[in-house]
Amino acid sequence: MVQYLHATDEQKEYADVARTILEKELLPIIEQQEHADEGRGAYPMEVHQKMAEAGFFGMNIPEEWGGLGLDVVTQALIAEEMAKIDAGFTFSFYNAGTFFPMILASGLSKEEKQEWADGIVAGEKIGCFCITESEAGSDVTAMKTKAVKDGDEWVINGVKCFASNGPIANYFLVAAWTDRSAGASKGITFFLVEKDRGVEVGKKETKMGLKLSETSDVIFNDVRVPEDHVIGEIGKGLKYSLDLISNEGRAVGMSFNLGLAEAALDKAVEYAKELGCAKPEIVLHLDHGDTFETCKSCIDSGFSSVMIDGSHLPYEENVALTKKVVDYAHQFDVTVEGELGVLAGVEDEVSSDHHTYTDPEEVIDFATRTGCDSLAISIGTSHGAYKFTPEQCHIDPATGRMVPPPLAFEVLDAVMEKLPGFPIVLHGSSSVPQEEVETINKYGGALKAAIGIPEEELRKAAKSAVCKINIDSDSRLAMTAAIRQTFAEKPAEFDPRKYLGPARDNMEKLYKHKIINVLGSDNKLAE
Repeated sequence: MVQYLHATDEQKEYADVARTILEKELLPIIEQQEHADEGRGAYPMEVHQKMAEAGFFGMNIPEEWGGLGLDVVTQALIAEEMAKIDAGFTFSFYNAGTFFPMILASGLSKEEKQEWADGIVAGEKIGCFCITESEAGSDVTAMKTKAVKDGDEWVINGVKCFASNGPIANYFLVAAWTDRSAGASKGITFFLVEKDRGVEVGKKETKMGLKLSETSDVIFNDVRVPEDHVIGEIGKGLKYSLDLISNEGRAVGMSFNLGLAEAALDKAVEYAKELGCAKPEIVLHLDHGDTFETCKSCIDSGFSSVMIDGSHLPYEENVALTKKVVDYAHQFDVTVEGELGVLAGVEDEVSSDHHTYTDPEEVIDFATRTGCDSLAISIGTSHGAYKFTPEQCHIDPATGRMVPPPLAFEVLDAVMEKLPGFPIVLHGSSSVPQEEVETINKYGGALKAAIGIPEEELRKAAKSAVCKINIDSDSRLAMTAAIRQTFAEKPAEFDPRKYLGPARDNMEKLYKHKIINVLGSDNKLAE
């Protein structure tokens, strides 16, 4: 049975049964379902029906209407366990069957409401919540969909986008303006709309994830609904939607994320063991902490390592601050990286306009007095993409590109001599790949004289006592280059899921190259 410290046995049983059904019925076919419909994915109706047979579509339907009448906490626990198997299915599952409270607020008769409750519990009624529009997002005040009264009916016109369950739903809860002049709090109304009233389903979206949750446009073209299909009072739709979202919606929705995160952690540990690491550790590191309070907060939150950057302080103050962090962190087996010497350049809130090379004579004293576990030193690397001025560089006649001055390996050698085997860190070591810079500039960028650390020098450093090399700016360049190229070649593209895909792929390509060809750290986990 699943383990929750404060859950009742009944809550644990509900969550355990839901997860067990998905482990048996869904887990074996997830990959197949994700690749269905030309890679757009498909919601498995056979699993849907298994969940219905177990009664789970009646979770938030009161017992007097034939449901389970579960509280929000129990629903959240069930969602968390289900999301560990597949968050996409879980998201659609909840969207399919949790709208009865809104139907209960409609003008339908008691007998009709009972028919709806029975249909939802049986898994026959599949719902879709329609607010989002292409030019409004989820801001209902900017939507264009409207409903106009015509006799004893309402006529709805508009197009909703990113509608979860749109392709599989047979009824829709639709937000529409009924009186724009009254404003959002008094002029928006929700309607219950069955699909067979003329609702059209538009294009099905291709998504990066949650593929078992089908998403599409939903089109209302002169769709007529009777007066009793109004949800609650006319003009009070915003309140009804916020009540649903802020109560059950937020609590259960966040539990999807928790279940997904737990599953990701489990998979990471499983993968690490496959690579030969018998007792894998998942690490979380704070970079460039600048105060004791920041480092303490991260340590208290479970970080496995922190960096305290006191390099901008006078030497004795740097020693005192670093030692204070080390003394606190080591109580919790958290490792601490210190910094000695100043790097020029800008990275986030860290900036300096000059280098101060690490003094090898201070290294032993600093490491001994602070007790730090690793030490970032300055040997000529620099934060950001603009590490050197053109005047500091010379032109490579073979490539025509500027070449920066060499790193001060004599400083690194002297540090290693003073502290043999002590872990050394190099910050500001991005190589600033010129092909990425050229792509950025080709498609509208203005990165002039962006020069980084030659990769052959980083490879040389990686073969020494240097245990960590920071190269974040290269990631940013790879991402920006791919996004700029996508926007230039597809100027009508607006969907982040579409233009971030190439960006992610380009970053992955960069990481593989760095790990294998520059850092030489591939296949080292087991070591």
